[in-house]
Amino acid sequence: MKEPDYTMKMMATSGSFMAHETCRTTSPRPVENGEEKTKEFSYTLPFDHHFRYRHAVDDHNNLRHSLPSWEDMWVTQQWELRVLAFVIAVCEVNAYLAIRFTEGKTCMPTLLNFRRKY
Repeated sequence: MKEPDYTMKMMATSGSFMAHETCRTTSPRPVENGEEKTKEFSYTLPFDHHFRYRHAVDDHNNLRHSLPSWEDMWVTQQWELRVLAFVIAVCEVNAYLAIRFTEGKTCMPTLLNFRRKY
């Protein structure tokens, strides 16, 4: 994690604040008075989900912004059409990821080929 005195604020919408048997454990080694102390603990469920799945939004955004992206192709000054372009791009990436999940990653084309095919 970060510095020993760092406090992370998190808002959770699911799960409990208890450690589950599937949660990761960690062993920080803070140094106090020149002595290294080891203490093992399990993350609670919201923190475990955060550290396990935090890449999902970045991966989704990278696919959504891959060229040619809806937001770049559809140049407009109207906020309604910008929102529509965003929603279309999100739906397209969700459909791509759903098909890639069901058919397998090996036989799935790239996002550009997916756009041409479907």
